[in-house]
Amino acid sequence: MTIMIRHIPHSSNKISFHEGYLVDEKVLEDERLLLPDWYTDDLFSHPDTNSVVADFSRIYCDAERFSDDSVEIMSKRVWESYA
Repeated sequence: MTIMIRHIPHSSNKISFHEGYLVDEKVLEDERLLLPDWYTDDLFSHPDTNSVVADFSRIYCDAERFSDDSVEIMSKRVWESYA
């Protein structure tokens, strides 16, 4: 039997608290609904595999974020959208 572990870090939209963000509540709510990779945890569900699924939004903690934004290819695009 082959064991497969799937890493699904961005399927949740849960935010533990709403204090301390640099944007207002409307922007936070819009991003909370826009950013999840909706249903990827369901799409890749299989009884013979193990999943590592983050139960929080990437807004709260992005488990795959690079410590240096210059090596993250999408970082430039994100900041361009706010310009």
